[in-house]
Amino acid sequence: MNTYLNMTRVALEEKGILYNEFDERTIGVGFTKANDSHLNFSLQFDEQTEDCLEKANHLHVSTYIENCNMRSKYSQALMLCNSLNQEYRWAKFYVDKDYDIACDADAILSNDAAGDECLELMFRLMTIIDEVVPRIMHLNEFGVTTTTTLAIENYS
Repeated sequence: MNTYLNMTRVALEEKGILYNEFDERTIGVGFTKANDSHLNFSLQFDEQTEDCLEKANHLHVSTYIENCNMRSKYSQALMLCNSLNQEYRWAKFYVDKDYDIACDADAILSNDAAGDECLELMFRLMTIIDEVVPRIMHLNEFGVTTTTTLAIENYS
């Protein structure tokens, strides 16, 4: 069983946040916001080895802002991503291969607080997304929904 997944599960339960377990490595968390928009997180944990807890663990968060294809506004989208990257220290924005704006964030998890750290990064990214979606929508006439993926990778 993945220790970091368990720690995250406990942290979610302590906060009263509902989640779904998709398999032994993945937890899904969804939020409905005040404006009825949805934000979905998929927390994916790499398999752990027995000595894994003695090594640094990297948390990687990816967010894809869907329904906002920027193919026709590619250069403006790149300029917006560049501006957002200058403004937000904890997030990296880019245009992905499908011409959607994507966002990544990284953190190193500690062994004793990994669950709380996962929640903190998830909420921090949620706040950043709330701040930038109006700017993305301004570039694109379509509505915006977001899907977020969290993945933990072990670095030996």
